Amino acid sequence: PAVAARVRALAEICMGPFQGIPRLADFQEQFAASTAPSQRAAPTPERVFEPEQRVVRTTADAAPISPPVYVGSYEVVPASSFVKVSQQVGKRVELIGKVVDVRAGKASFQGRPALRPYIYVDFSELSTGRVVRIKMLPEFLEAHATKQAQLPNTRWLGKWVTISEVIQPVQYIKHPAFAGGIGEASVCPNHPGQLRLISEDEARFRLASNNRAARARLKTRAVSTRAPSASPVGTRGAAKKNMSILERLKNL
Repeated sequence: PAVAARVRALAEICMGPFQGIPRLADFQEQFAASTAPSQRAAPTPERVFEPEQRVVRTTADAAPISPPVYVGSYEVVPASSFVKVSQQVGKRVELIGKVVDVRAGKASFQGRPALRPYIYVDFSELSTGRVVRIKMLPEFLEAHATKQAQLPNTRWLGKWVTISEVIQPVQYIKHPAFAGGIGEASVCPNHPGQLRLISEDEARFRLASNNRAARARLKTRAVSTRAPSASPVGTRGAAKKNMSILERLKNL
């Protein structure tokens, strides 16, 4: 009871505006001549602090939300399009496609009689006369013979695959059904880990996100790979300054 009045006054100060906080001396002087506890006013109901809910709106809240896009390290190219893949010859791209065939076996390579293993992962039917594929040649398979579990097999049929690699020059393979041969656009991985199985939703999301448009929308600055050229004037000025310093050091 002896401090009830001060407690109530302190509560009022805490819930009041910042500018209404009194000096400590003034607060103490207010209760210096306080009356006896029995003569003080009856206690007031308990106060509950309920801060005002403020909604702060920023310019970001008003801005429209752009749909998410996929921005990969390389240009995304659909493996289902022979034309688009053949236009990227010599470039490293992210090739994404649905596996339609996995061909594994042994054949003669480079005119040698010995049969060596190979695995082809096709993204289009041979019957179309144009095929996009991942070629795992003997050198690759023999170097990674212990990683059979990571290599493609018939369980990959109908699955979606992504791989980042350089598109090889288009070749035309002799075939009796096609006078000009079967056109082959391919990539040759260096490690089984380059091939990744992804969901159909993820594959379509990546294919739908055009990298160039996405970078433009995100305002990503282009980075130059050319080294800056030195200014001839600046170089001569720096050399002249260095020579004058050396001359002064010689005279010390």
